[in-house]
Amino acid sequence: MLTYLVNSLFKNNKSEKSLQWAETLKLAMEEFNHLLYDKYFFFYYNALVINYSAIDPPQAMDILENLRENAKIKNNDYYIFFVYLNLAVLRFDNKEYKEASKHFNKISLLNWYKSADDSLQLKITVCELITRYQMQQYDVLIYKLEQTNRGFKAALASEENKAEKEVLSLLKRLEKTITIKKDKNLMEKVKEKQDWMRKEINPETYIISYENWLESLLK
Repeated sequence: MLTYLVNSLFKNNKSEKSLQWAETLKLAMEEFNHLLYDKYFFFYYNALVINYSAIDPPQAMDILENLRENAKIKNNDYYIFFVYLNLAVLRFDNKEYKEASKHFNKISLLNWYKSADDSLQLKITVCELITRYQMQQYDVLIYKLEQTNRGFKAALASEENKAEKEVLSLLKRLEKTITIKKDKNLMEKVKEKQDWMRKEINPETYIISYENWLESLLK
């Protein structure tokens, strides 16, 4: 019941209340000589990260940085994937692109990631490519764009990845244009993609917000 309350309050944008119930959950985890502590350990920290990511990103980053050194996290590939992915997104949102890129690279080396489905791998790869673009690493971007289009043909043909397909197409156009605002046709194309995503794509499927990134290009 406590985990349900924490999650449902977060989903309803009530992060402060969700965090209060997360602390109640922690107290329950510590009862009976920590009998259920390990079972709910990850859920508790997941609750802290998702809520603070929404209301206090620096606090979320501090929690994640501390978790990187936690033995329970280090010994579980999925947990460390969770830490790196959330750090990458938060660093990206904070325009710390070099750090974001490092975390996306670390994800690609994890066994859990290598065994994940193609759709998730594609979404993470697209995030890394956007980060490369933001860092103006155009040579790396060109190489990785070709590699991605070759390696993810089946995933890119899937309807669930149509947003990623559109982003890759746009990145191919962007890497050929040094000053985007001098290209009126390209600016119009960016606006068109943004409007399409707002209408057609559920933002909960994003890892980083494509819409926000496109908005930053227009500005």
